[in-house]
Amino acid sequence: MKLKENKILFIILLIAFFLRLGGIFHGYPLMVFSDEGATLLASLKMIGTFSLRAGNALGYYYPALLSYVFLPFLSFFIGICRWLGVFTDIQQIKETVLLNIGFFAPLIRLVSVLFGTATVYLVYRITKALFNKSIVSLLAAWFLAVSFYHSGVSHYGNTWTIQTFFYLLVLLWAINFLKKSTISFRDYIYGALLVGLSFGINFVGIITYTWFLIVHFLKNRNKNLINTFLINKNFWLANFILLAFIAIIYWLNPAGLNNYFNRITVSVPRDNYASYQLFHASTLSGLFFYLKNVFFVEPFLCVFFLVGSWMLWKKEKTAFLLVSVGALLYLALLSPQTGLLIRYALPLDPLLAIVSAYFLYELFSVYSKKLGIILLVVASLYVLMFGVLFNLRLMKIDTRVLARNWILSDLPSGSSIKNYDLADEINLIEDKASINLIQNYLPGLLSTRRKYLFALEEYQYPKPNFFVLNYELPAGILPKTDYIILSDIEKKDLDSKAGTILDEYSLIKRFYPVETPINGVWPGYYELGAPFNHSMFKPLMLFRLYGMGPYVEIYKIKSSE
Repeated sequence: MKLKENKILFIILLIAFFLRLGGIFHGYPLMVFSDEGATLLASLKMIGTFSLRAGNALGYYYPALLSYVFLPFLSFFIGICRWLGVFTDIQQIKETVLLNIGFFAPLIRLVSVLFGTATVYLVYRITKALFNKSIVSLLAAWFLAVSFYHSGVSHYGNTWTIQTFFYLLVLLWAINFLKKSTISFRDYIYGALLVGLSFGINFVGIITYTWFLIVHFLKNRNKNLINTFLINKNFWLANFILLAFIAIIYWLNPAGLNNYFNRITVSVPRDNYASYQLFHASTLSGLFFYLKNVFFVEPFLCVFFLVGSWMLWKKEKTAFLLVSVGALLYLALLSPQTGLLIRYALPLDPLLAIVSAYFLYELFSVYSKKLGIILLVVASLYVLMFGVLFNLRLMKIDTRVLARNWILSDLPSGSSIKNYDLADEINLIEDKASINLIQNYLPGLLSTRRKYLFALEEYQYPKPNFFVLNYELPAGILPKTDYIILSDIEKKDLDSKAGTILDEYSLIKRFYPVETPINGVWPGYYELGAPFNHSMFKPLMLFRLYGMGPYVEIYKIKSSE
């Protein structure tokens, strides 16, 4: 039985891996998904400067430990590339980092894929520790393996897939902590460090402290509250270790934690990407947002979770407290800490999978095996369909890549281009004249990349290069440009921008994710935004199978024709 179980688990992990792997080269060689570049740059900076501090002068807006996760993978990859001759010397590595950061994007997405697959295995381990039933464990792993929500976010090299993995490590510790007959201080140290690690990946990881409190209370429930909390040496020493660990994380990158502290203390919500004051009334709207959107992406698991939680409450009180109540606590404490982005709720998905697996097991064994099988098949096909569609969509060439390729091949080197909309997204090489303009009028924008380019000799300078304006200049010194790049994810807004320049410029090239309107309407923000990369996504939109990227138009000045 054990051999058969291992084979089934291996197949589940393979399916999980390949569902998350498709499209990791999307947008290559550009960085087209939000937040990927920030952590990548922080990790590469640490390698280049031999520094332990992730942010330092970068203003890196995450806690430090996420960059540490990428660090060994990037170091190994750079070493292999150097050994194979992809990089001939250190100077070429530096140039690639500064001028072509997208070269490393597929690697950090692969890291996310690996952590996403490892999370499936972790769910198997957690479920086995909770119920000691192979069928429930395999079902839970299967639900997460094929989850469109989890597999979709695992395509991106940002924080949430890795955060979910470290989040679940605390749950596994909590379960094992409860099962031990005798507890030592060492067990408390492990718990404190794992909570600290989860917090170090992302601020919301501190919510795992609720599991620490729950299992500490359960392990000491025969004592009074004073003995359990106020004079419990292990409890206070563990808290001291956790606070010391948090202080180290803060030292490694103060900007990353200040970013979240500032969000929590804001008195008025700024926009969908702003967080809310703790206990502010708008926290309730945030809670409703997450409930609604998690249901959009995981309708079957949400329903299974509700029924399964009732079953757990009846039969498995400990599992109910740790998983069902744990999920509700995550939701309740998430809203005051974050902006409204659906991917922030990803740590809920494994908990939904665990309770859903228990629900189906009970349905199989107690109520109706036939109904259980039907529900399993329908729920699996539903999410697999979207997972495959999303992979197919990611394999399409992004409009920003198409636009960049055309510019590099069809526009003369040295052309002047105004590019406010896409800015660094299409990664054009600025010539020395445009960098000199920044140096004279906007020295705050003189980045390491621009300093590097400006210091190069003419024979070393990359070609093609362009006089690029992707920033606002002081009034009265804005030079005429040969070309203008306009872009927007909403076609009506792009048309509005174009209307202001048509007297001077004419359209010469366009790159759209769709060729014609659908039923008279151009797809917009929610249809074209990558799933979970914006504030909301409805999976049914994937059936329309658009290309990816915004609408892009390139205009040429009429007098230069």
